[in-house]
Amino acid sequence: MSDEMTSYNYPEIIKRKTADLSKIVGLKLEKALVNYVSDEINVLYLKAEDRWFSAQPEIGGEILGFHERESAPQEEQTSEGTGVVRISLFNPFIGNRVVSARQIGEAWNGHGFELSFSGIMDQTLLVQSIHAGSEPDNFSDCLRLGIGNYVHSADRI
Repeated sequence: MSDEMTSYNYPEIIKRKTADLSKIVGLKLEKALVNYVSDEINVLYLKAEDRWFSAQPEIGGEILGFHERESAPQEEQTSEGTGVVRISLFNPFIGNRVVSARQIGEAWNGHGFELSFSGIMDQTLLVQSIHAGSEPDNFSDCLRLGIGNYVHSADRI
């Protein structure tokens, strides 16, 4: 382990920076937005029952924080390569209630969150740090977004 990885008390920082994660459980997802800068997605905004949450890199992207926000982000797309826009990838979850929110990965190794939704047994919303074993060139302080697809029945193999 490098000195850089041991210079922070990651368990304590993660505990502080993710204290709001449980606040989204039980709420119905209304909207998903992303903030991008020069092609990198660096913040995921989730609106759930008129409350706003954000998942974003902390400490240069080694971990992700999850925070309840006091105000809504301003949706806009600019010509300078930045903006806050809707993410259609997460449309399948809109209108569904979050039944579980948990941390996945670890510092420097895909730290992030997985949200499960009522009525959707085989998919989850995933957001992770770009630091996950390999990352695209020139991407360092941003997010990886995805949908986890799960098989739990042998007849679906």
